Amino acid sequence: MKKTLSLLLALVMALALVPAVGVVTASAATGAVTIDIGTLGATDQNNSANVATESQWHYVASTKVLFLDTTGGNYTLTGTNGDMALAGTGDKNVTLSGVNMIRPSSVPLSLSSSGCIITLIGTNALSGGSGVGFHLNPGISCTIKGSGNLTVTGGGGGWTGATIAGTLSILENAAVTAIGTAGRVGLSLPTGGSVLIGDNAKLTITNKSASAETHTFAKADVATTHSWKLTNASTTDPLTNASITISIAAGATATIEREPIPVAPAITTASLPGGTVGTAYSQTLAATGTAPITWSISAGALPAGLSLNTATGAITGTPTAAGTANFTVKAANGVSPDATKALSIIVSKAPRGIFGTNPKWTAWWAYLLFFLCFGFIWMWF
Repeated sequence: MKKTLSLLLALVMALALVPAVGVVTASAATGAVTIDIGTLGATDQNNSANVATESQWHYVASTKVLFLDTTGGNYTLTGTNGDMALAGTGDKNVTLSGVNMIRPSSVPLSLSSSGCIITLIGTNALSGGSGVGFHLNPGISCTIKGSGNLTVTGGGGGWTGATIAGTLSILENAAVTAIGTAGRVGLSLPTGGSVLIGDNAKLTITNKSASAETHTFAKADVATTHSWKLTNASTTDPLTNASITISIAAGATATIEREPIPVAPAITTASLPGGTVGTAYSQTLAATGTAPITWSISAGALPAGLSLNTATGAITGTPTAAGTANFTVKAANGVSPDATKALSIIVSKAPRGIFGTNPKWTAWWAYLLFFLCFGFIWMWF
């Protein structure tokens, strides 16, 4: 009996160690995969042969839809396709690198689940035919980041460039442009929809409707030294607010972005070392604040022979006279107030040698001293 139980226990343990055969989960691999959408067309395609190493995808030719299958997968899309849509992107990391995707019959990209992170490289475009260029469903969040740009354009028949019913965050140096068709606004923000714009990010909207387009945007970064910058858009809110309501006139293209708040200069140079007559002098003034900073002497004068580079703050030259020069330097960058600092440079006389400062006489005395020493040594020995 004990032997039988031991055999059964061993069999159960062995079966538990045997891997399942023929079962592939969507999250089996998160390895990055690159898809050239220009190669997707009349036939179904997939990368199931690389299930162990790549994030999985499949393309259905009958519906012309590319599905991204791996939860948390990493995908890079490249190329141009004149009739396709992208699906299953909700919880994926998707890089668009030079993508031009058009969907004549509907929407090229619509997100119905949260967590999608879209990274932009280069110039990208999503164009709807009978629909918007980009749609974010209610309660869904998506982040667009990177250093590239993305233009979303609505299709004919009166569609906006993008409809954001969830929460869209535009971060890093990403630039997003939303363009509506004739008679429509560039961006639609239904109740519950919001757009957060991060430091250095940019949103451009083309309003092709017959009336003003009004939106409220919020900053994405909690701790920030940036403020709002508006081009062709109006507001009554302070540009340093956390959120801002803007208005875009009919027919206008406006840009909303986050830029560093200009900072007035502050001179950090505490003192300057002295110089010597006839010896080259070089010191550079330093200051904090928004560049570029322009330097000048607002009172007094530099020692004779020295000059100030107004662009770099470098004081260079060769002093020609001994003495103490007292002067005031000013740093300006267009942000009030300008910074000033009282400084001085003490110029000393050139050191005298034991035979004087005339090089000619110094040389003759050196020769004489040599021969006297040589003669003394010769007489001694």
